[in-house]
Amino acid sequence: MASNNVLPPIERLVGRDNYTTWKFAIQSYLELEDLWAAVQGTEEDLKKITRARAKIVLAVDPVNFVHLQGTTTAKEAWDALRKAFDDSGLTRRVGLLRKLVTTQLDKCRSIEEYVTQIITTAHQLNSVGLEVKDEWIGTLLLAGLPESYKPMIMGLESSGTPITGDSIKTKLLQEVRSDNQGVKGQNHETAFYGKRVQSKRPKGKFKCYTCNEIGHFSSQCPKGNKKNKDSATKESKDSETKDSKSNKQRDVKAFFTGTARKDDWFVDSGASAHMTGNREYFTQIHKAHLSHIIVANDVSLSVQGTGDVKVKISLHGTIDQITVKDVLYVPGLSPNLLSVSEMTAKGLTLKFEAETCQILDSSNKIMATATQINGAYRLDRPQVTAYSCKEEEESAELWHRRLGHLGRTGMKLLRDKHAKGLRFESPLREPCVICCKGKQHRQPHPSVNKRTKQVLELLHMDLCGPMENTSLGGSRYFMTIVDDHSRKIFIYFLEKKSQALECFEDFKKEAENQMERKIKAIRTDNGKEFVNKEFSAFLRDSGIHHQTTIPHTPQQNGLAERMNRTIVERARCLLAESELPTTFWAEASSTAVYLINRSPARAIQHRTPEEIWSGEKPKLQHLRVFGCEAMVHVPKECRRKWDMKSDKCIFLGYLEDGNGYRLYHESSQKIIKARDVVFIENIQRKRGASLKQTATKGIMVCEETLNHNPNEPAELSDDSSNSLEFWDADDEQEEPLPSSGETSSTEEQEQATEPEETTLRRSTRKPAPRNFKDYVTYKAMVIGPDDPITLQEALESEACDSWQQAMRNEYDALLENKTWDLVDLPPGRKPLKCKWVFKTKRDSNNDVERYKARLVVKGFSQVKGLDYEETYSPVVRYASIRILLALAAKLDLEVDHLDVVTAFLQGDLSEEIYMEQPEGSVTKGEESKVCLLRRPLYGLKQGSFEWNRKLDSALKSLGFTRSNVDQGIYIKHHDSKLVIIAVYVDDLLLLSNDVKAKNLTKKQLHKKFEMKDLGAVRNLLGMQVHRDREQGKIFINQATYIDNILRRFNMCDCNPARTPSDPNQRLDKSMAPKSPDEVKDMEKVPYREALGSMMFLCQGTRPDIAHAITSLSVYSENPGKAHWAAVKRLFRYLKGTRNYGLIYSRDTNPTLQGFCDADWAGDTNDRRSTTGYLFTLQGAALAKKQFGFDD
Repeated sequence: MASNNVLPPIERLVGRDNYTTWKFAIQSYLELEDLWAAVQGTEEDLKKITRARAKIVLAVDPVNFVHLQGTTTAKEAWDALRKAFDDSGLTRRVGLLRKLVTTQLDKCRSIEEYVTQIITTAHQLNSVGLEVKDEWIGTLLLAGLPESYKPMIMGLESSGTPITGDSIKTKLLQEVRSDNQGVKGQNHETAFYGKRVQSKRPKGKFKCYTCNEIGHFSSQCPKGNKKNKDSATKESKDSETKDSKSNKQRDVKAFFTGTARKDDWFVDSGASAHMTGNREYFTQIHKAHLSHIIVANDVSLSVQGTGDVKVKISLHGTIDQITVKDVLYVPGLSPNLLSVSEMTAKGLTLKFEAETCQILDSSNKIMATATQINGAYRLDRPQVTAYSCKEEEESAELWHRRLGHLGRTGMKLLRDKHAKGLRFESPLREPCVICCKGKQHRQPHPSVNKRTKQVLELLHMDLCGPMENTSLGGSRYFMTIVDDHSRKIFIYFLEKKSQALECFEDFKKEAENQMERKIKAIRTDNGKEFVNKEFSAFLRDSGIHHQTTIPHTPQQNGLAERMNRTIVERARCLLAESELPTTFWAEASSTAVYLINRSPARAIQHRTPEEIWSGEKPKLQHLRVFGCEAMVHVPKECRRKWDMKSDKCIFLGYLEDGNGYRLYHESSQKIIKARDVVFIENIQRKRGASLKQTATKGIMVCEETLNHNPNEPAELSDDSSNSLEFWDADDEQEEPLPSSGETSSTEEQEQATEPEETTLRRSTRKPAPRNFKDYVTYKAMVIGPDDPITLQEALESEACDSWQQAMRNEYDALLENKTWDLVDLPPGRKPLKCKWVFKTKRDSNNDVERYKARLVVKGFSQVKGLDYEETYSPVVRYASIRILLALAAKLDLEVDHLDVVTAFLQGDLSEEIYMEQPEGSVTKGEESKVCLLRRPLYGLKQGSFEWNRKLDSALKSLGFTRSNVDQGIYIKHHDSKLVIIAVYVDDLLLLSNDVKAKNLTKKQLHKKFEMKDLGAVRNLLGMQVHRDREQGKIFINQATYIDNILRRFNMCDCNPARTPSDPNQRLDKSMAPKSPDEVKDMEKVPYREALGSMMFLCQGTRPDIAHAITSLSVYSENPGKAHWAAVKRLFRYLKGTRNYGLIYSRDTNPTLQGFCDADWAGDTNDRRSTTGYLFTLQGAALAKKQFGFDD
């Protein structure tokens, strides 16, 4: 309700000096009165418009009424004042900037005025368009302080406190309050700065509040000193009694005095002398010139003497000893302190950074280093390590790291009661730096929720994200499901929030099946990922009660919120210690959840969630330090005779059943699963360059226990035609990471005694491995895309649930369309085989859009005349697509993308074809039967023909005419309305100059076929389409495909090249390999595969590489090292030009232009001539061709 005040309760507008603050205040006031819409010009109520103008006028000083005369509305009045006083010109900006940088404390009446003046001026500069960052405000607040504040600034620098406007303002205002409490005597040495040194600002500018005289503060008043002194002791005691608890908390934050080791030395900017409380450090003690010192909590300690101390340090991995002179012996002092001021006075230089400090001599040589521990810098000392032939002692620190930085209490409970396999005696000796980095937090609120009595009675759910970096698997969020009774956590990684329902459905099926109980209720916040029609309908159908929190009250879902924090903190600790990049956040989070579920929890009487959930105590013997080095055993099926038997990886986590590990292989940038692993936990090394933020996604699995009968002949699949060798971006040949597996001691002994196979003769043909099918699968994963090749591979991948759902969708669609009947196989007929093909659909940002599984018939075994007759099925040419996009840019046409669902199932099949039942979907009880196909499937030779015939009939019935030039294009023109459809199998590109005609066509097509309307085209046939309709431009490129082939051929880290080929080098056939070694080396090179992959780019959006590809294709039969080097140069060119493409612009020359040229006898091999042509429209290429001919 609006107030009844007539005059606005704000300071009146006087001029430019207070316009910024007045504008902020009057806007807030008008919003309170519900009158701001009148100023914005959107209000229609005349009474409110009149009242708003009146309020503005009454808030202006009468001297400025001249600016408002003639205005009739609130908006006009507001604009008039802004025009008069809102000066954002250069003169105004220069004036404010000069005022900001010249403001000093000495020129202000008080510290409050000084702080206010700087912050206000900074806000005024922001309002005129000159941004002043928060860090600059903090720096300017420090820059304007007098010399007497230098110790405070040094203390801030050594503490690592972030320099922000708020932090420095708070610090300065606290200093004022400290001044008002009086100052201590000046005859003591101070170890830690608790109060600022007495200000040395000039007198005459400050007024005493006690005697009202100019020149001193009240705390320094001669007339009030007696009173202050008499009351000082009493006030100190009262304050100490009242705030003992909070003071203790502040001391702990300032320094962990109680847990420092005896031999720890700390670099302290607040100490005015070196000092220690350990008598044994001195060889000789002399009389000190001081009697006592004061430490941080105002405790006075006596000085018993001074002398020299020898301190052991660790520098660059070696142990050294330095002598510190003039060290005070102060019994009871802990810890040992090195004074910054003493060291600088003796010519040393201290270099402070975020987490380290270096002490340098006069020649800039590093003498010692220190590491920040909870805000203080501890001198790096040697670690005492004992080595023996016996089993290495496992310390509490090592188990603390293995358990993902679990707290002391939890570790003790695990060792004594709730787990098996923990071996350590001594407790943690000091606070963990990693724990402080990842976990330090404020004090918690008390809990008021009661724990349920059974599992699945209540689930707490929350979603965390988006993360700054996409995970290795492409996720940006994680969703946690916490069982209220057991406190067990389940974590799911999502690419989009909309996947939350799918994850919960999977969890529900698995959890209810395992526990043989139903989920009764869930508790979430009001996020749209949980509160929507689909989620609510699923919960209603499942009989699950949905508890939601009151808006802006996250405490009601505090358990899930707290678990998310716990997971992130533990994961942050794992990443910090392992030094892995943040793209590994999902792996670290998954490991954190695994460990939390096996750690004691106070809410469940210090038992572990896993024990309550499963009824068994967890076994922890298999735990290892996250991120440590791991040597993975290479199965003999995946290595040659002289290959190494293990490969180096990085440990990332555990398989849920505890029977294996997840590891990362740097050189191939793959995540693998393994059992047989040897861990090296005590080696901390710097990570290689391959561990960058854009680490390759993918999972590679090769189990050692392969079921293979060596007497059966190896069967070669269709995918084996690719080269089965792995190569590096350099010329050296390198073997890939084989499969995972662990090497137990028994297995090693068995393999060591295994006799070698006798070779009777040397064959020039490379023998196939024993299990050739698995070998082919493994190799295909290395050189191919990230999508699974086999069903087993899909089920073992991280996205196995998504692949299973995609398979279910495909299989259900096949059954719904009555694709086959199960029958007995007639005598004399042989069924065709089938396989699942998996494809990840991605959007223009290369983010996963959906997972697609397709059942494909192996139609290569069909016989013409028996299984098929016609196979021809026209598709639109790429040149036609480019022409259509150029016309769309010129004529501003609508361009939409349609995808036909299960297109081949729309056709009719006239032949009698039998197929085996799909792998993984064999009907129970009818295993011996086969599928009699009623409709075409992908892979059948006539499948595309039947589908195209049906689509052609449907489009012609709608009035479309097939183009005579390109039979993949259909045109419909009626009453100036144009509709064009380009067909590429089941992808339709729809263009129209009329929105209604476009929508009508879509509606008609939907009636005939099941289709997905993908809206405005973004991805088409491997090309990304970017459109700016306002500018009349369409840009197409294939950056995602370039990334894929660079990764496939291991050229991701190559150096970019500026040109596709070397203009100074002419290739010819004489460069073919000559020696047997060269021939053998070049047999491993995937020369043809590389050129074939780049040919697709040339057909799409990269005509600039056409000449290079044509020239290199001549040598495909027998390429040499020089030819392969030229291919790799072409990859390097693509690396540097991955974002290149074609731009069709409405404003560019609309004339169709053609270019032609010839190179007479330019081929150095056979003197053939070469010619070619190129046509452009709207500024970019449409069609091109290059070919050779004889004169």
